[in-house]
Amino acid sequence: MTKEEFSIIAKAIRSVYPNMLPDDGARDVWYSMLSDLPYRQVATSLQAHMMTSKYPPTIADLREDYAPKAISELEAWAMGRKAVRNGSYGAEEEFEKLPPIVQQAVGAPSNLRQWAATDSDMIETVEAHFLKAFRAQQDRAKHDALIAPAVKNLIAEISQKMLEVK
Repeated sequence: MTKEEFSIIAKAIRSVYPNMLPDDGARDVWYSMLSDLPYRQVATSLQAHMMTSKYPPTIADLREDYAPKAISELEAWAMGRKAVRNGSYGAEEEFEKLPPIVQQAVGAPSNLRQWAATDSDMIETVEAHFLKAFRAQQDRAKHDALIAPAVKNLIAEISQKMLEVK
């Protein structure tokens, strides 16, 4: 979104919520946190918020609508289960077919191979561990999607400098 497009968003916010974005500093912060999103998406999210909430939106409210929609736990386990069925001999290939978030929940191709060799009585235990890992990955992905790229870059730079100091 451009600065000109954001100025339209800011005017809309101030017209409905007069105490919001009181000065250039506040507008600059909001712009830096939303500038990576498409104008239409932010405008649509803002309109929906204005129609459904008597409270002003936060940056997180407007970013949340843009977060990628996650696959369900059942869908993720169905993918994992299919990979497990073929995991005895083709664990690496099956692992590569999985979406990144499911790969992260599985951990590694060797886990598919190990799960494929697991007794059928233990598959419920494997499922429970998988779902726990998947939920954690979903929470992390949702949180990461809400953080603006500029902030992520700043965190990475600071982390890199901290590593260099040690």
